[in-house]
Amino acid sequence: MPLVFDKVVKMKKGLIILILLLCPLCSIFASYTSDDLVAMAKKSSPSIVAERMALRQASDAKTTSFGNMLPNIGYNATGLYIAKPIDPVTMSSEDVAKMLDWPSGIARPNANPEYLTLYEGMENTYYSFGLALTQPIFTWGKLINQYNIFSSLETIQRNNLSISEKKIEAEIRTRSDAHCYLTRLKDSLESATSEASVLLNLVEELKKEGMVTESDVYSALSAKNGIDYARVKVISKIEDQIDKLQTLTAAYNLRSEDLNITPPSLEEYQKFLDESDEITMVVNAISPQKEGVSIADENLKMAKSKYKISLTSLPYTPDVALLASISYSGSSLPFVEKGWSTTNDWNAYVGITVKGTLFNGTKQFANLDSAAADIKKAKANKENAIQTLINSVKTLRRDMHTTISSINYKTATFNEKNESYRIAKEKYETRQISQIDYIKASLEKTEAEVDVVMEYIKLSGLYYTLKALI
Repeated sequence: MPLVFDKVVKMKKGLIILILLLCPLCSIFASYTSDDLVAMAKKSSPSIVAERMALRQASDAKTTSFGNMLPNIGYNATGLYIAKPIDPVTMSSEDVAKMLDWPSGIARPNANPEYLTLYEGMENTYYSFGLALTQPIFTWGKLINQYNIFSSLETIQRNNLSISEKKIEAEIRTRSDAHCYLTRLKDSLESATSEASVLLNLVEELKKEGMVTESDVYSALSAKNGIDYARVKVISKIEDQIDKLQTLTAAYNLRSEDLNITPPSLEEYQKFLDESDEITMVVNAISPQKEGVSIADENLKMAKSKYKISLTSLPYTPDVALLASISYSGSSLPFVEKGWSTTNDWNAYVGITVKGTLFNGTKQFANLDSAAADIKKAKANKENAIQTLINSVKTLRRDMHTTISSINYKTATFNEKNESYRIAKEKYETRQISQIDYIKASLEKTEAEVDVVMEYIKLSGLYYTLKALI
Protein backbone atom coordinates (compact mmCIF):
# COMPACT_ATOMS: atom_id res chain seq x y z
CA MET A 1 0.00 0.00 0.00
CA PRO A 2 2.75 2.54 0.78
CA LEU A 3 4.32 1.80 -2.61
CA VAL A 4 1.08 2.61 -4.41
CA PHE A 5 0.75 5.83 -2.44
CA ASP A 6 4.32 6.84 -3.34
CA LYS A 7 3.61 6.23 -7.02
CA VAL A 8 0.50 8.42 -6.89
CA VAL A 9 2.45 11.22 -5.21
CA LYS A 10 5.21 10.99 -7.82
CA MET A 11 2.65 11.05 -10.65
CA LYS A 12 1.02 14.17 -9.19
CA LYS A 13 4.39 15.87 -8.83
CA GLY A 14 5.26 15.01 -12.42
CA LEU A 15 1.91 16.36 -13.65
CA ILE A 16 2.41 19.63 -11.76
CA ILE A 17 5.90 20.06 -13.21
CA LEU A 18 4.57 19.36 -16.72
CA ILE A 19 1.83 21.97 -16.31
CA LEU A 20 4.36 24.54 -15.08
CA LEU A 21 6.56 23.84 -18.09
CA LEU A 22 3.67 24.09 -20.53
CA CYS A 23 2.25 27.35 -19.12
CA PRO A 24 4.91 29.56 -20.78
CA LEU A 25 4.35 27.67 -24.04
CA CYS A 26 0.61 28.36 -23.79
CA SER A 27 1.33 32.08 -23.56
CA ILE A 28 3.72 31.86 -26.48
CA PHE A 29 1.08 30.28 -28.73
CA ALA A 30 -1.80 32.41 -27.44
CA SER A 31 -4.36 33.28 -30.10
CA TYR A 32 -7.05 35.88 -29.57
CA THR A 33 -10.09 36.60 -31.73
CA SER A 34 -11.98 39.88 -31.65
CA ASP A 35 -14.54 38.29 -29.32
CA ASP A 36 -11.75 37.31 -26.92
CA LEU A 37 -10.37 40.84 -26.87
CA VAL A 38 -13.82 42.34 -26.26
CA ALA A 39 -14.42 39.95 -23.35
CA MET A 40 -11.04 40.87 -21.85
CA ALA A 41 -11.82 44.58 -22.16
CA LYS A 42 -15.23 44.28 -20.49
CA LYS A 43 -13.60 42.45 -17.61
CA SER A 44 -10.33 44.32 -17.09
CA SER A 45 -10.28 47.59 -19.04
CA PRO A 46 -9.42 50.44 -16.62
CA SER A 47 -12.09 52.70 -18.09
CA ILE A 48 -14.75 49.99 -17.80
CA VAL A 49 -13.71 49.19 -14.24
CA ALA A 50 -13.96 52.90 -13.37
CA GLU A 51 -17.47 53.09 -14.89
CA ARG A 52 -18.49 49.96 -13.00
CA MET A 53 -17.31 51.44 -9.70
CA ALA A 54 -19.19 54.67 -10.50
CA LEU A 55 -22.34 52.58 -11.00
CA ARG A 56 -21.79 50.92 -7.63
CA GLN A 57 -21.48 54.34 -5.99
CA ALA A 58 -24.67 55.51 -7.70
CA SER A 59 -26.49 52.41 -6.42
CA ASP A 60 -25.20 53.08 -2.90
CA ALA A 61 -26.39 56.69 -3.09
CA LYS A 62 -29.84 55.47 -4.18
CA THR A 63 -29.95 53.06 -1.22
CA THR A 64 -28.93 55.88 1.12
CA SER A 65 -31.71 58.13 -0.18
CA PHE A 66 -34.24 55.34 0.38
CA GLY A 67 -32.96 54.99 3.94
CA ASN A 68 -33.84 58.65 4.58
CA MET A 69 -37.53 57.66 4.40
CA LEU A 70 -37.12 54.97 7.08
CA PRO A 71 -36.93 55.50 10.87
CA ASN A 72 -33.65 56.81 12.20
CA ILE A 73 -32.89 55.11 15.52
CA GLY A 74 -29.95 56.32 17.59
CA TYR A 75 -28.60 55.04 20.85
CA ASN A 76 -26.13 55.99 23.55
CA ALA A 77 -24.64 53.98 26.39
CA THR A 78 -22.35 55.09 29.20
CA GLY A 79 -20.77 53.11 32.01
CA LEU A 80 -18.67 54.77 34.70
CA TYR A 81 -16.74 53.64 37.73
CA ILE A 82 -16.34 56.44 40.34
CA ALA A 83 -13.39 55.97 42.65
CA LYS A 84 -14.53 58.56 45.22
CA PRO A 85 -18.30 58.90 45.08
CA ILE A 86 -20.16 61.50 47.12
CA ASP A 87 -20.87 60.24 50.66
CA PRO A 88 -24.37 60.20 52.20
CA VAL A 89 -25.57 63.49 53.72
CA THR A 90 -27.27 63.16 57.17
CA MET A 91 -28.54 65.58 59.84
CA SER A 92 -29.78 64.99 63.37
CA SER A 93 -33.46 65.57 64.06
CA GLU A 94 -32.48 68.10 66.71
CA ASP A 95 -30.64 70.23 64.16
CA VAL A 96 -33.56 69.96 61.84
CA ALA A 97 -35.92 71.17 64.60
CA LYS A 98 -33.73 74.15 65.32
CA MET A 99 -34.02 75.22 61.73
CA LEU A 100 -37.81 75.44 62.00
CA ASP A 101 -39.69 78.53 63.30
CA TRP A 102 -42.40 77.53 65.72
CA PRO A 103 -45.41 79.73 66.42
CA SER A 104 -45.40 81.49 69.73
CA GLY A 105 -47.40 79.81 72.44
CA ILE A 106 -46.75 76.34 71.05
CA ALA A 107 -44.18 74.28 72.88
CA ARG A 108 -41.32 72.96 70.76
CA PRO A 109 -41.44 69.15 70.77
CA ASN A 110 -38.62 67.21 72.23
CA ALA A 111 -36.06 66.42 69.52
CA ASN A 112 -35.42 62.81 68.63
CA PRO A 113 -31.70 62.07 68.80
CA GLU A 114 -31.94 60.03 65.57
CA TYR A 115 -30.31 61.19 62.35
CA LEU A 116 -32.16 61.90 59.13
CA THR A 117 -30.66 60.96 55.77
CA LEU A 118 -30.95 63.90 53.38
CA TYR A 119 -28.92 62.33 50.52
CA GLU A 120 -28.14 58.65 50.32
CA GLY A 121 -24.84 59.21 48.54
CA MET A 122 -23.49 57.78 45.30
CA GLU A 123 -22.53 54.27 44.31
CA ASN A 124 -19.18 53.50 42.72
CA THR A 125 -20.91 52.64 39.43
CA TYR A 126 -23.11 54.76 37.17
CA TYR A 127 -24.90 53.69 33.95
CA SER A 128 -26.77 55.66 31.34
CA PHE A 129 -28.68 54.25 28.34
CA GLY A 130 -30.92 55.88 25.75
CA LEU A 131 -32.78 55.20 22.50
CA ALA A 132 -34.07 57.98 20.24
CA LEU A 133 -36.27 57.54 17.14
CA THR A 134 -37.01 60.02 14.37
CA GLN A 135 -39.53 59.07 11.68
CA PRO A 136 -40.46 61.48 8.86
CA ILE A 137 -44.25 61.64 8.60
CA PHE A 138 -44.98 64.25 5.96
CA THR A 139 -42.37 66.02 3.83
CA TRP A 140 -44.50 67.16 0.86
CA GLY A 141 -42.76 64.60 -1.34
CA LYS A 142 -39.21 65.87 -0.73
CA LEU A 143 -37.79 62.50 0.29
CA ILE A 144 -39.59 60.62 -2.49
CA ASN A 145 -38.34 63.07 -5.12
CA GLN A 146 -34.81 62.87 -3.73
CA TYR A 147 -35.02 59.09 -4.08
CA ASN A 148 -36.26 59.51 -7.67
CA ILE A 149 -33.27 61.75 -8.44
CA PHE A 150 -30.77 59.19 -7.18
CA SER A 151 -32.67 56.43 -8.99
CA SER A 152 -32.29 58.42 -12.23
CA LEU A 153 -28.59 58.94 -11.52
CA GLU A 154 -28.17 55.18 -11.13
CA THR A 155 -29.94 54.57 -14.45
CA ILE A 156 -27.79 57.21 -16.16
CA GLN A 157 -24.61 55.62 -14.85
CA ARG A 158 -25.77 52.17 -15.95
CA ASN A 159 -26.33 53.59 -19.44
CA ASN A 160 -22.92 55.27 -19.35
CA LEU A 161 -21.36 51.90 -18.56
CA SER A 162 -23.23 50.30 -21.48
CA ILE A 163 -22.15 53.12 -23.83
CA SER A 164 -18.52 52.74 -22.74
CA GLU A 165 -18.64 48.99 -23.32
CA LYS A 166 -20.12 49.46 -26.80
CA LYS A 167 -17.58 52.14 -27.70
CA ILE A 168 -14.68 49.98 -26.55
CA GLU A 169 -16.09 46.99 -28.41
CA ALA A 170 -16.44 49.00 -31.62
CA GLU A 171 -12.90 50.37 -31.25
CA ILE A 172 -11.41 46.93 -30.50
CA ARG A 173 -13.08 45.31 -33.50
CA THR A 174 -12.12 48.21 -35.77
CA ARG A 175 -8.49 48.14 -34.66
CA SER A 176 -8.34 44.34 -34.84
CA ASP A 177 -9.59 44.41 -38.44
CA ALA A 178 -7.20 47.26 -39.26
CA HIS A 179 -4.31 45.26 -37.82
CA CYS A 180 -5.26 42.30 -40.03
CA TYR A 181 -5.56 44.43 -43.19
CA LEU A 182 -2.32 46.31 -42.48
CA THR A 183 -0.38 43.12 -41.73
CA ARG A 184 -1.37 41.72 -45.11
CA LEU A 185 -0.42 44.99 -46.79
CA LYS A 186 2.93 45.09 -45.01
CA ASP A 187 4.13 41.96 -46.85
CA SER A 188 3.25 43.48 -50.24
CA LEU A 189 4.96 46.76 -49.38
CA GLU A 190 8.15 45.03 -48.23
CA SER A 191 8.35 43.21 -51.55
CA ALA A 192 7.57 46.45 -53.40
CA THR A 193 10.30 48.29 -51.48
CA SER A 194 12.90 45.84 -52.73
CA GLU A 195 11.60 46.17 -56.28
CA ALA A 196 11.67 49.97 -56.05
CA SER A 197 15.31 49.86 -54.96
CA VAL A 198 16.14 47.61 -57.92
CA LEU A 199 14.29 49.98 -60.26
CA LEU A 200 16.21 52.99 -58.97
CA ASN A 201 19.55 51.19 -59.41
CA LEU A 202 18.66 50.18 -62.96
CA VAL A 203 17.60 53.69 -63.92
CA GLU A 204 20.75 55.18 -62.41
CA GLU A 205 22.89 52.75 -64.41
CA LEU A 206 21.00 53.58 -67.61
CA LYS A 207 21.45 57.27 -66.85
CA LYS A 208 25.20 56.80 -66.72
CA GLU A 209 25.03 55.17 -70.15
CA GLY A 210 22.92 58.03 -71.46
CA MET A 211 19.89 55.85 -72.21
CA VAL A 212 17.46 57.68 -69.88
CA THR A 213 17.06 61.27 -68.74
CA GLU A 214 17.50 62.86 -65.33
CA SER A 215 13.69 63.05 -65.12
CA ASP A 216 13.51 59.25 -65.27
CA VAL A 217 15.89 59.03 -62.31
CA TYR A 218 13.78 61.43 -60.28
CA SER A 219 10.66 59.47 -61.18
CA ALA A 220 12.26 56.20 -59.99
CA LEU A 221 13.52 57.89 -56.82
CA SER A 222 10.05 59.29 -56.13
CA ALA A 223 8.52 55.83 -56.60
CA LYS A 224 11.04 54.26 -54.21
CA ASN A 225 10.56 56.93 -51.54
CA GLY A 226 6.79 56.73 -51.88
CA ILE A 227 6.72 52.96 -51.42
CA ASP A 228 9.20 53.18 -48.55
CA TYR A 229 7.09 55.87 -46.86
CA ALA A 230 3.98 53.73 -47.25
CA ARG A 231 5.80 50.73 -45.72
CA VAL A 232 7.05 52.71 -42.72
CA LYS A 233 3.63 54.24 -42.23
CA VAL A 234 1.92 50.85 -42.32
CA ILE A 235 4.38 49.39 -39.79
CA SER A 236 3.79 52.39 -37.53
CA LYS A 237 0.03 51.91 -37.79
CA ILE A 238 0.35 48.21 -36.96
CA GLU A 239 2.31 49.04 -33.82
CA ASP A 240 -0.22 51.74 -32.97
CA GLN A 241 -3.08 49.22 -33.19
CA ILE A 242 -1.28 46.88 -30.80
CA ASP A 243 -0.56 49.69 -28.34
CA LYS A 244 -4.21 50.78 -28.36
CA LEU A 245 -5.46 47.19 -28.02
CA GLN A 246 -3.16 46.65 -25.05
CA THR A 247 -4.62 49.72 -23.34
CA LEU A 248 -8.22 48.81 -24.15
CA THR A 249 -7.96 45.19 -22.98
CA ALA A 250 -5.42 45.68 -20.16
CA ALA A 251 -3.45 42.83 -21.81
CA TYR A 252 -0.12 44.66 -21.77
CA ASN A 253 1.83 41.69 -23.16
CA LEU A 254 -0.33 41.44 -26.29
CA ARG A 255 1.66 41.01 -29.52
CA SER A 256 0.83 41.08 -33.22
CA GLU A 257 1.37 37.35 -33.56
CA ASP A 258 -1.18 36.72 -30.77
CA LEU A 259 -4.07 37.94 -32.91
CA ASN A 260 -6.26 35.64 -34.95
CA ILE A 261 -8.63 38.04 -36.72
CA THR A 262 -10.93 37.45 -39.67
CA PRO A 263 -12.54 40.72 -40.83
CA PRO A 264 -16.01 40.66 -42.41
CA SER A 265 -16.18 40.28 -46.17
CA LEU A 266 -17.57 42.95 -48.45
CA GLU A 267 -20.67 40.80 -48.90
CA GLU A 268 -21.25 40.81 -45.12
CA TYR A 269 -21.01 44.60 -45.01
CA GLN A 270 -23.49 44.89 -47.87
CA LYS A 271 -25.82 42.35 -46.26
CA PHE A 272 -25.84 44.41 -43.07
CA LEU A 273 -27.09 47.43 -45.03
CA ASP A 274 -29.61 45.42 -47.05
CA GLU A 275 -31.22 43.73 -44.04
CA SER A 276 -32.46 47.03 -42.53
CA ASP A 277 -33.44 50.19 -44.34
CA GLU A 278 -32.61 53.67 -43.08
CA ILE A 279 -35.95 54.20 -41.31
CA THR A 280 -35.65 50.93 -39.39
CA MET A 281 -32.13 51.79 -38.25
CA VAL A 282 -33.22 55.27 -37.15
CA VAL A 283 -36.19 53.89 -35.20
CA ASN A 284 -33.91 51.40 -33.44
CA ALA A 285 -31.37 54.10 -32.59
CA ILE A 286 -33.93 56.45 -30.98
CA SER A 287 -36.02 53.85 -29.14
CA PRO A 288 -36.55 54.62 -25.42
CA GLN A 289 -34.44 51.59 -24.50
CA LYS A 290 -31.33 52.96 -26.20
CA GLU A 291 -28.73 54.46 -23.88
CA GLY A 292 -28.63 57.96 -25.37
CA VAL A 293 -32.41 58.40 -25.29
CA SER A 294 -32.68 56.82 -21.84
CA ILE A 295 -30.09 59.24 -20.43
CA ALA A 296 -32.01 62.19 -21.89
CA ASP A 297 -35.25 60.87 -20.37
CA GLU A 298 -33.65 60.42 -16.95
CA ASN A 299 -32.18 63.93 -17.05
CA LEU A 300 -35.67 65.26 -17.73
CA LYS A 301 -37.08 63.23 -14.83
CA MET A 302 -34.36 64.60 -12.55
CA ALA A 303 -35.17 68.17 -13.58
CA LYS A 304 -38.86 67.63 -12.79
CA SER A 305 -38.04 66.07 -9.40
CA LYS A 306 -35.76 69.01 -8.53
CA TYR A 307 -38.56 71.41 -9.45
CA LYS A 308 -40.95 69.59 -7.12
CA ILE A 309 -38.40 69.75 -4.30
CA SER A 310 -37.94 73.48 -4.86
CA LEU A 311 -41.71 73.94 -4.89
CA THR A 312 -42.10 72.10 -1.57
CA SER A 313 -39.28 74.09 0.06
CA LEU A 314 -41.33 77.30 0.22
CA PRO A 315 -42.30 78.72 3.68
CA TYR A 316 -45.81 77.21 3.67
CA THR A 317 -44.52 73.62 3.32
CA PRO A 318 -42.93 72.58 6.65
CA ASP A 319 -41.77 69.02 7.26
CA VAL A 320 -43.39 66.95 10.00
CA ALA A 321 -41.64 64.14 11.87
CA LEU A 322 -42.32 61.86 14.83
CA LEU A 323 -39.88 61.91 17.75
CA ALA A 324 -39.68 59.24 20.44
CA SER A 325 -37.12 58.51 23.14
CA ILE A 326 -36.59 56.24 26.15
CA SER A 327 -33.70 56.56 28.60
CA TYR A 328 -32.38 55.12 31.86
CA SER A 329 -29.68 56.30 34.24
CA GLY A 330 -28.68 54.87 37.60
CA SER A 331 -26.16 52.89 39.59
CA SER A 332 -27.67 49.47 38.82
CA LEU A 333 -27.01 47.74 35.52
CA PRO A 334 -30.40 46.98 33.90
CA PHE A 335 -31.40 43.32 33.60
CA VAL A 336 -28.22 42.29 35.42
CA GLU A 337 -28.16 43.80 38.89
CA LYS A 338 -31.02 43.53 41.33
CA GLY A 339 -33.10 46.53 42.20
CA TRP A 340 -32.71 48.39 38.92
CA SER A 341 -36.41 48.17 38.08
CA THR A 342 -37.56 49.48 41.45
CA THR A 343 -35.89 52.81 40.98
CA ASN A 344 -37.48 55.66 39.10
CA ASP A 345 -34.40 56.38 36.98
CA TRP A 346 -36.00 56.01 33.55
CA ASN A 347 -37.89 58.36 31.27
CA ALA A 348 -39.64 58.35 27.90
CA TYR A 349 -41.31 60.82 25.56
CA VAL A 350 -43.18 60.89 22.26
CA GLY A 351 -43.70 64.04 20.24
CA ILE A 352 -44.11 65.75 16.89
CA THR A 353 -41.64 68.20 15.36
CA VAL A 354 -42.42 70.70 12.61
CA LYS A 355 -39.50 72.19 10.71
CA GLY A 356 -39.31 74.62 7.83
CA THR A 357 -37.77 77.83 6.55
CA LEU A 358 -39.82 80.94 7.22
CA PHE A 359 -37.77 83.38 5.17
CA ASN A 360 -34.39 83.37 3.45
CA GLY A 361 -34.62 86.35 1.19
CA THR A 362 -35.39 85.50 -2.44
CA LYS A 363 -33.32 82.31 -2.49
CA GLN A 364 -36.30 79.92 -2.44
CA PHE A 365 -38.05 81.63 -5.35
CA ALA A 366 -34.79 81.89 -7.32
CA ASN A 367 -34.23 78.14 -6.84
CA LEU A 368 -37.77 77.48 -8.07
CA ASP A 369 -37.22 79.56 -11.20
CA SER A 370 -33.86 77.87 -11.86
CA ALA A 371 -35.47 74.43 -11.50
CA ALA A 372 -38.15 75.41 -14.04
CA ALA A 373 -35.38 76.48 -16.45
CA ASP A 374 -33.68 73.10 -15.95
CA ILE A 375 -36.83 71.35 -17.18
CA LYS A 376 -36.86 73.39 -20.39
CA LYS A 377 -33.12 72.77 -20.86
CA ALA A 378 -33.54 69.00 -20.33
CA LYS A 379 -36.32 68.92 -22.94
CA ALA A 380 -34.12 70.78 -25.41
CA ASN A 381 -31.17 68.46 -24.69
CA LYS A 382 -33.39 65.42 -25.27
CA GLU A 383 -34.58 66.79 -28.60
CA ASN A 384 -30.99 67.55 -29.59
CA ALA A 385 -29.79 64.08 -28.53
CA ILE A 386 -32.48 62.38 -30.60
CA GLN A 387 -31.73 64.52 -33.65
CA THR A 388 -28.00 63.86 -33.27
CA LEU A 389 -28.65 60.10 -33.20
CA ILE A 390 -30.83 60.36 -36.33
CA ASN A 391 -28.17 62.34 -38.20
CA SER A 392 -25.41 59.99 -37.06
CA VAL A 393 -27.25 56.90 -38.31
CA LYS A 394 -28.02 58.53 -41.64
CA THR A 395 -24.45 59.80 -42.09
CA LEU A 396 -22.84 56.49 -41.16
CA ARG A 397 -25.18 54.58 -43.46
CA ARG A 398 -24.46 56.96 -46.38
CA ASP A 399 -20.73 56.78 -45.72
CA MET A 400 -20.88 52.98 -45.72
CA HIS A 401 -22.63 52.98 -49.10
CA THR A 402 -20.08 55.46 -50.45
CA THR A 403 -17.13 53.47 -49.11
CA ILE A 404 -18.47 50.20 -50.53
CA SER A 405 -18.83 51.93 -53.91
CA SER A 406 -15.27 53.23 -53.57
CA ILE A 407 -14.03 49.72 -52.73
CA ASN A 408 -15.75 48.32 -55.81
CA TYR A 409 -14.15 51.02 -57.97
CA LYS A 410 -10.68 50.69 -56.45
CA THR A 411 -10.89 46.89 -56.49
CA ALA A 412 -11.62 47.05 -60.20
CA THR A 413 -8.59 49.32 -60.61
CA PHE A 414 -6.50 46.90 -58.56
CA ASN A 415 -7.70 43.97 -60.68
CA GLU A 416 -6.73 45.91 -63.79
CA LYS A 417 -3.28 46.68 -62.38
CA ASN A 418 -2.92 43.10 -61.20
CA GLU A 419 -3.74 41.80 -64.66
CA SER A 420 -1.28 44.27 -66.17
CA TYR A 421 1.31 43.02 -63.71
CA ARG A 422 0.58 39.39 -64.67
CA ILE A 423 0.99 40.20 -68.36
CA ALA A 424 4.15 42.20 -67.67
CA LYS A 425 5.59 39.29 -65.71
CA GLU A 426 4.95 36.89 -68.61
CA LYS A 427 6.48 39.30 -71.08
CA TYR A 428 9.48 39.92 -68.83
CA GLU A 429 10.07 36.18 -68.45
CA THR A 430 10.01 35.84 -72.27
CA ARG A 431 12.28 38.89 -72.65
CA GLN A 432 9.57 40.91 -74.43
CA ILE A 433 9.86 43.87 -72.01
CA SER A 434 12.60 45.23 -69.80
CA GLN A 435 12.94 44.69 -66.09
CA ILE A 436 12.11 48.37 -65.60
CA ASP A 437 8.69 47.99 -67.19
CA TYR A 438 8.05 44.85 -65.17
CA ILE A 439 8.94 46.55 -61.85
CA LYS A 440 6.81 49.58 -62.75
CA ALA A 441 3.82 47.30 -63.29
CA SER A 442 4.46 45.65 -59.91
CA LEU A 443 4.65 49.01 -58.13
CA GLU A 444 1.43 50.21 -59.74
CA LYS A 445 -0.30 47.05 -58.53
CA THR A 446 0.96 47.63 -54.98
CA GLU A 447 -0.23 51.25 -55.00
CA ALA A 448 -3.68 50.08 -56.08
CA GLU A 449 -3.68 47.49 -53.31
CA VAL A 450 -2.88 50.16 -50.72
CA ASP A 451 -5.89 52.20 -51.88
CA VAL A 452 -8.20 49.20 -51.51
CA VAL A 453 -6.94 48.29 -48.04
CA MET A 454 -7.35 51.86 -46.74
CA GLU A 455 -10.97 51.82 -47.87
CA TYR A 456 -11.59 48.51 -46.10
CA ILE A 457 -10.19 49.94 -42.86
CA LYS A 458 -12.49 52.95 -43.20
CA LEU A 459 -15.50 50.70 -43.90
CA SER A 460 -14.74 48.59 -40.83
CA GLY A 461 -14.83 51.64 -38.55
CA LEU A 462 -18.12 52.84 -40.03
CA TYR A 463 -19.67 49.40 -39.70
CA TYR A 464 -18.88 48.85 -36.02
CA THR A 465 -19.81 52.42 -35.07
CA LEU A 466 -23.20 52.09 -36.74
CA LYS A 467 -23.81 48.70 -35.11
CA ALA A 468 -23.12 50.26 -31.70
CA LEU A 469 -25.81 52.90 -32.32
CA ILE A 470 -28.59 50.58 -33.42
